[in-house]
Amino acid sequence: MNGTNDGASADIILQSTDNGYLRTSKVMLSNASELFKTMFSLPQPPDQESIRHGVAVIPIDADTSLLQNLLLFCNPPEIVRLPELQRAAMKYQMYEVAKRILSERTRGIPDIIPPIMLASIEQNIGQNGDAHLAAVFTMLFPDDNSDDVVDIGLITKAQVDSLLAYQRNCVAAAVKVASPAHGHYTWMSEVWTRSNWFKDGGGEHDCNRGGNIYIGNTQGKWVMRYWWREYMYAARDELQKRPCGSAVQSGEIFERALKDGSRCRKCSSADLGRQLREFAALFAGEIDNAVSSVQLMYG
Repeated sequence: MNGTNDGASADIILQSTDNGYLRTSKVMLSNASELFKTMFSLPQPPDQESIRHGVAVIPIDADTSLLQNLLLFCNPPEIVRLPELQRAAMKYQMYEVAKRILSERTRGIPDIIPPIMLASIEQNIGQNGDAHLAAVFTMLFPDDNSDDVVDIGLITKAQVDSLLAYQRNCVAAAVKVASPAHGHYTWMSEVWTRSNWFKDGGGEHDCNRGGNIYIGNTQGKWVMRYWWREYMYAARDELQKRPCGSAVQSGEIFERALKDGSRCRKCSSADLGRQLREFAALFAGEIDNAVSSVQLMYG
């Protein structure tokens, strides 16, 4: 795991300042460095003094230990296998190593946590320190070695349980907006019943029916079109992974709904793009309001 390679792919040797010789791959170095990429693309003059065991040698201004650490971070994550490294570090009680691995696994991806949830975590725990690292890791990887943060001593088991409960409750609150009990969308006003995707149309539609729902305080059931139902189903599934309004307001889910709805002459006849964007904005706002109402009971 030091970025060196003694196999067939090892086609270059790096020489450290203390005369350590580390075999590695030109491909790996090229992927990590424009300097090496350019170097390896140029014709190399024959120099017998820079050949070792038939492989070219490049002097590097770093000692062996530093060079090994540098090569480690040249490997892409799938090669570095951080989750496996974490399990090995925990198995042999290398807790400081495990802590550094936790930090590396969470680096650059806290924005996957919905902003409302991250703000709640930081309000309760702070923005830095071991507890924040443990909380972010727990939220990002709820099913992956969550007990490690307890064994390392970053937070307590009760605190892990409260974070996981908070995440479950946020998901449940968001999903309820997309898929309410008895199909009753109380957060939608009667204004939305005028949308073509809630009109039966007597044969004017080119899209299929998707069943019936209740809207706000209106009486009776309303027919929804199949493509709109699929949008709400896809939103529900996405919210189970990321309970955030932005998940339904843009991106693949929204664009697919707009594309499918546009195929119907009735649904698309009344500026579908504008109407669906307005609906998605309302939908996203309701999701974020629901998630913000969830309390993190961090003990």
